[in-house]
Amino acid sequence: MFGFLIRGEVNDDAVALKKLVDLTINKYGELEPTQLKEQIPNDFEDEYHHISSDYVGFVYKELKEFQFSFHQLNNEDSNNDLMVEGRGKYAGFNLYARGSQWHSSARDGIAYRATGGAKKLVKVLEDKYDIQDMDKLLKGIPR
Repeated sequence: MFGFLIRGEVNDDAVALKKLVDLTINKYGELEPTQLKEQIPNDFEDEYHHISSDYVGFVYKELKEFQFSFHQLNNEDSNNDLMVEGRGKYAGFNLYARGSQWHSSARDGIAYRATGGAKKLVKVLEDKYDIQDMDKLLKGIPR
């Protein structure tokens, strides 16, 4: 469906995504869950964020193809691990960031198949930023 994506477009989105992930981790990664739940509504309009007892999700206007989220915020020992999920042309893409350990994947879901854009993005992130491709790791393929 999104086979028309060219490497340059995916590369540009990879660079923008990496910058936003770095920004997100630096700005929100060390906040206590209550602080995070107070800060996100200040930084994102209502239609660009969602908060529940154990979840905070948000979308940057400049890169709407990706939803950022912190989970398990009701656990006092949580480290605010960041999950980024792709949508639209990047459906099936996931990036998980915990401290210095980052990995990404492009997998089919129950109601969708991972797009070519998602698969290309995983490859670009691995080549450009050494973000581990979890699919390769799980299959035992060396980097």
